[in-house]
Amino acid sequence: MSTWLTCSEILQVHLSDFESVAKWWLCRKKHTITNMCTSAIIWTIWKLRNSLCFQGGVYSDVKVVLIRAAGMLRRWKVLCKEAESTHLEEVVVALEQKAKESPRIGWLPASLGTQGMTMTRVTSSSTFGALPASLGGAGDGPSDFINFWCSATV
Repeated sequence: MSTWLTCSEILQVHLSDFESVAKWWLCRKKHTITNMCTSAIIWTIWKLRNSLCFQGGVYSDVKVVLIRAAGMLRRWKVLCKEAESTHLEEVVVALEQKAKESPRIGWLPASLGTQGMTMTRVTSSSTFGALPASLGGAGDGPSDFINFWCSATV
């Protein structure tokens, strides 16, 4: 399960990398819920990275990101207008439901949004760890993801 694919399904927008996430921030008032969700996921990944690198945390599954992001969004709900608050709650419930699903093995196009159909094997653990080339990685698992972020110099 990929965090961005899950978020894309729920929000019904294309999210696959940082650029596709950042483009929604340009029209921040029109896409409040999308921006809140992507911000919560990015912040959750950052906090998880810090926990793993500095507090001896142990990585278990990408579902941790979804559950923590859902909790964060629930706390941020007070920042929304009433109409947006209802939609945000639906998104939170959907994130929690996705996190409870059983892991699946499937095949997805290696590069979403292109015409080529090069296929890549996707599992619940490998998708989270695969880093885009723009981040300097071609990692294939959670340990590559963790090693990349824990060894990055700030």
